[in-house]
Parts: sequence; C-alpha cells; structure tokens
Amino acid sequence: MRYLFLFLVLLNLAYWAWQHSVAQPEPLPPARVLADVPPLLLLSERDTGVTPAAEAMPTADEPASEAVAETEPPLRRCFTLGPLRSSESADSLADAIEGAGFAVSLREREEEEIAGYWVYLAPYESRKAALAVARELAKKGIKDYYVVPNGDYENAVSLGLFSEPQRADRRTRRIADLGYEALTSVRYRTRTLYWLDYDEEGEAVLAAQIWEHATTDAESIQRIVRDCDEIAGR
Repeated sequence: MRYLFLFLVLLNLAYWAWQHSVAQPEPLPPARVLADVPPLLLLSERDTGVTPAAEAMPTADEPASEAVAETEPPLRRCFTLGPLRSSESADSLADAIEGAGFAVSLREREEEEIAGYWVYLAPYESRKAALAVARELAKKGIKDYYVVPNGDYENAVSLGLFSEPQRADRRTRRIADLGYEALTSVRYRTRTLYWLDYDEEGEAVLAAQIWEHATTDAESIQRIVRDCDEIAGR
C-alpha cells in the first residue's frame, strides 16, 4: 500500500508539472465597436426609458435643421382700367370688381379731350364783309353757316363742327371747290375722367366680361399694365 500511495503522489506531481510546462494562449483583443451601431442595453436600462444616445436623437416635434425654407409671395400684377366718363359708370364698375374679390381704388383727373373739328373761313375785316361772303355761299348751296359775332374769331364764317376728321375734310374740299379757302381747327374741352386701379395675385384673374357688362363706357375702356409701386408712391 505504501508503494501505491507514493506512486499516486508522484503521478499527481508529474501531472501538475506538465500543466505548467504547456504555454498559455494569448488573450484575444477586445472587440471593436462601430461608431454608427448603438450599444446594447440591459433590461434595467430599457425600463428607465433612457438610452445613451437619447440626447443626440431628434424628436418628431423638432425640425431636422434650423434652416427653414422661405415661401415665395404670390405673383402680383397691377392694372388700370379707364377712362370712364361719368362717376356713375366708375362707381358701378368698382362695385363689380369688388364683388369679384379684387381690391380697387378710384382716381379722377381733369383732362382735355377733342370736342370736334371746326371748319371755317378766316375772320374778315368787318361783319358786313363776312355777311356778304355768307350770302354768296348760301346761293351756292351751303346752308350750314353763321358769322361769329365776337371773341378771337370775330367776323369769321363758321361752316360746321364735325365729330370726325374725315367729315371735316370733305366739308373743306367742297368749300375749296367753290373758290374759298376753308380752314380746320381742332376744338378741345376739359372734362373729368375716371380711372380704376386694381391688382391680381397668384392665379386670380379679373375677367373682361366684368367691365364689358358693368358700364356703358365698355367700348372706350382700356386695361393698362402699371407698376405696382406707382400708385402707392404717389
């Protein structure tokens, strides 16, 4: 038995010596953590609702960027309608434009307009001489005449006031055929004319039918493009 015990002791010592004589493997390097991969969470950390990257993550209510795109204002176009020859027509059209959803402003201006084309014979040295010529014209078939009694054209022989220059030209040629030198003068008068300013924005467009039906001056109305700052700066 003693020899068996010694044999077992020697066997254990030999095994212990062999274990320490074998080279131990080198430890593995720590695993590399990627920057864009979130770390693993423990269950205890998940229960608290706190994550290591919570401060860096934007919420749904926060904008992704501080830069906010500015919206462009709608396209603006500015126009003037006119001329209107009476305040009644101007008021009627202004009401129609406002009814269509457009802001409108009314302007009035004193302007000269052509009243007609006057055909006449230049003033004579006396009323007697002018009347003598007028009688000669009457004998030749000219009935529409009169002798101007006073003013800048005193003793002139008026031969008619015409609304169109073509008619005035025909009258002048007829008088010339009779042997007289007729003259033509454009006559003016001052009257108040009315203009309406309005703007269009975006897709809103004022239909032409509005001023065609809202006033009796529709045939003479022009739509003029104007600078949007022109009226505001006056």
